[in-house]
Amino acid sequence: MNRTRAYPFLRIAGALVADAASVGWIAERLLAVHSSVDVVVNTVGHHAVWLAGVLFLASLSCWQLLNIVDRRPSDPLGAATLRPHAETNFE
Repeated sequence: MNRTRAYPFLRIAGALVADAASVGWIAERLLAVHSSVDVVVNTVGHHAVWLAGVLFLASLSCWQLLNIVDRRPSDPLGAATLRPHAETNFE
């Protein structure tokens, strides 16, 4: 999925959810207030297998879509070949 346009949005959304959970937990501990962070996180945790499956299917769909979009005709008869992806530099 990291080669698709959807990945930055998914990564940022995941970071925002993690930030919200951490702020909620810190507020509970420091200010002795009750928040619903534990309830939400535990509910999501009980559905982790389903969530992982949905993310896996979304990843497969993005990969398939990326391969379909990357096909280009290489000869006049319309045979399609795959273009190599640009190398990603992870530093």
